[in-house]
Amino acid sequence: MGLDGDPFLASNGPILRHAAGAAKVVGTTCRVDVYTIEAGKKSPGPVTTADLAFRSGMWVFTNFHYGKDREGQDINLLGLLEGFRSQ
Repeated sequence: MGLDGDPFLASNGPILRHAAGAAKVVGTTCRVDVYTIEAGKKSPGPVTTADLAFRSGMWVFTNFHYGKDREGQDINLLGLLEGFRSQ
């Protein structure tokens, strides 16, 4: 049990290009959608969404979101890692 792909770019294969969407900053936190670029085209929706926090004068990643599960619950890196830890 564990991660079977790149947890930061939500990829299992060699995707060479990614693009960041507009940053949505609220106070000391920020959320940025990440898209793939293949054959010169941006993916129709984000492949992951990065959460960041401004700490000690710099932006640091705090979590990555991958969409919703069948029950509408957020699928995210910290939640997945916590699930692996509790198994």
